[in-house]
Amino acid sequence: MSYRSRDQLISDFNALETQYPRFVSHEYIGKTVRGLNIPLFKVGNSLGGRVMLIGAIHGDELLGSEVLYYFCRWLLEKQEPTYADEFLSKNLFLLVPIFNMDNYKVTRKNANAVDLNRNFPVGWGGSGSSADPTAWNYKGISASSEPETESMLQALEQWKPSFLQDVHQFAGPYFARPSSYAAMTSSDAERHNTIATAIKSLSTTRTSFAMSYLYLGIGGCLVDSAYKVGSTISYLTELEPSSPPYADIVPTYVPRFLPFPIVFGQNTPPLIPIVGRIANLINMLTAIFPRLGQLRR
Repeated sequence: MSYRSRDQLISDFNALETQYPRFVSHEYIGKTVRGLNIPLFKVGNSLGGRVMLIGAIHGDELLGSEVLYYFCRWLLEKQEPTYADEFLSKNLFLLVPIFNMDNYKVTRKNANAVDLNRNFPVGWGGSGSSADPTAWNYKGISASSEPETESMLQALEQWKPSFLQDVHQFAGPYFARPSSYAAMTSSDAERHNTIATAIKSLSTTRTSFAMSYLYLGIGGCLVDSAYKVGSTISYLTELEPSSPPYADIVPTYVPRFLPFPIVFGQNTPPLIPIVGRIANLINMLTAIFPRLGQLRR
């Protein structure tokens, strides 16, 4: 088997929704330059702690999208039931398997030749970006100039995930927390470091392989803006410096990826008790003020 096309991969995600309707649904967070919908697949409990996983912000980086699919299989097929049962009941994983829908399996940049991971507002125009439209890291004409970027920012505002992982390849392997452009508080930096330590420890235990942990330095990148929108613990992950054979994805790269969502899932604050308390409050107010019940109906 070879790396799937955009339509094949999205079709296979849709098939998971058909097979597991109790746990999987999807919506669209917006459109691309060419008018394609950008799908977001929701896996788990809609009231659970939120973890967002992003693949293919660069259209030529296919490994992350494939890994996200096999992560969903791992979760839904309960390949490790102890984790799966807990996560499916207590978490909501929000997956954008292909962010750069227009140019997936074609080229790095979007249809306007903008590097989407240099177009976000925090640190836009900073280190690692270019004002040259022909450059591989072209930042765009302005911050958030691209419809894909605006769509992601709106999704972050809507979902406010506790964790976000932006999955890349062709560098590393490493993962990195937001850059100085994000102006992280010392307590939030410590939170990132604590989670990173847990990921590295679990990686060593499970696979005897732990990615290096770095401090990012890219202007206009997604993880910086994700942190600023909702204090989200955000990491950019570089899985591999090349395009490995497809046959290596499940035995090698999925196991290296799994410590990230496992640690995220174990550390999300649950939303269910909060919703329950709100519902109880509404019921109490309804009893006190009968007209509120009429308004609700």
